[in-house]
Amino acid sequence: MSRLLKTILIIACSLPLCANPAWVSLEQGKSALRKQELFDAMSHFREARNMGLLNADADFYTGIVYEAEQNFTLAKRYYMTAIEQKNTLYNPSDVYLIHYRLARLYWTERDFLKYEYELGRVIDQDREKLEEEKNWDVTIARNVLLDRGFDRLAILFRLPMLPSFFASRELGAYLETSGRDSSLDHLMLAFVQAVTLIVERIHMYRPEFQYETFSETIKIFEQYDRDGEIAGNIAIHKILFYLGLAALNYDDSSNTGERILLFLLEDKTAGTWSRRAANYMENKQKPFLEELEPRFPSPY
Repeated sequence: MSRLLKTILIIACSLPLCANPAWVSLEQGKSALRKQELFDAMSHFREARNMGLLNADADFYTGIVYEAEQNFTLAKRYYMTAIEQKNTLYNPSDVYLIHYRLARLYWTERDFLKYEYELGRVIDQDREKLEEEKNWDVTIARNVLLDRGFDRLAILFRLPMLPSFFASRELGAYLETSGRDSSLDHLMLAFVQAVTLIVERIHMYRPEFQYETFSETIKIFEQYDRDGEIAGNIAIHKILFYLGLAALNYDDSSNTGERILLFLLEDKTAGTWSRRAANYMENKQKPFLEELEPRFPSPY
């Protein structure tokens, strides 16, 4: 064996992967899962679990395999088991992904009460972080939105993107479609986080930029998000649509809801949401639950 090869082997075996064969099995399983090789994936996850390490991670991905096989009962069982062991996750933030996966399953099964409950659990995970944010007061934010409009809300408030962002967005949309007043608070929270991310992206290229109007900001943002990846992930037009509907259901003295929907009508990049805004303005027809199409981040 050459000296070079010996050196490579020594370096490789000093890494965590060699020291933790369970991790190797887990990564092999994830690789097989990405290729839709479900039998091989399941075998690797079982190996990882049998080693007594990374059980929560192995259970999470085992649940994904069962979900892919349409065995939702076992998928939910493994997701719940993984959540119960969340303190042993290799990456603690993966607990959000597990909750999102479970919520998506409830949506697929049309178990809306459990869907709502699961998204609420995600939001609860970040409640303490939100309470530590000095730049957020939901009552003041609501008054600003309804009295002075959504541009003023975006000027006065900034919030970092929290892992529960997707839960705020999707739960807000669901509650609004269900005719619940609490939708407004969730949608405001998602809107402010999305605007903060958009402004931060612009600042990377134009540090002097200051937010004045959403229409101007979104046009500038599109110059620096040409593949649309960020916009697609945050779904800002979806947030605006449901925020507009939610504002209309309140004592909307500034006509905030109507102005949001009118903005969507004029925004050429809003696509489906522009058409839905037009449909509501013309027919006062809210979307049905089946049209919500909730979207959550993927674990792989």
